[in-house]
Amino acid sequence: MVSGWMSERGVNTDFYEIRVTTNRPLDDATASAMFRSIGYAFRQNIRGEPMGMPRRVSPNCWTASYDSTKSRSDDWLGHLNDAMTDARRYVTHGTPVRKTRGGTRLNAGVGPIGLVFEFR
Repeated sequence: MVSGWMSERGVNTDFYEIRVTTNRPLDDATASAMFRSIGYAFRQNIRGEPMGMPRRVSPNCWTASYDSTKSRSDDWLGHLNDAMTDARRYVTHGTPVRKTRGGTRLNAGVGPIGLVFEFR
């Protein structure tokens, strides 16, 4: 753990912020789209409050607030790996196709990208 950040493999306690490092620089619009998809995956799997707006740390590193203590699930930590797996898929390919809105997606994917998640 560096500066209080836990890697995704080391998370074993509540967290209040997510840091995502990408393998390429992102502009503000792309980072916002990325975090909308990550937030969708976290709401789907962990069932908590919405994710905060992303803040730039560097050209390829962003943070956003997320209070894991607000989850409606008693075992949210057991769903964290599923949330990150879905987040990676949704960021790359987009959120699932909607059944009621003509086959559209809530969020489009940003294409192939490497993501590293950290929490504190």
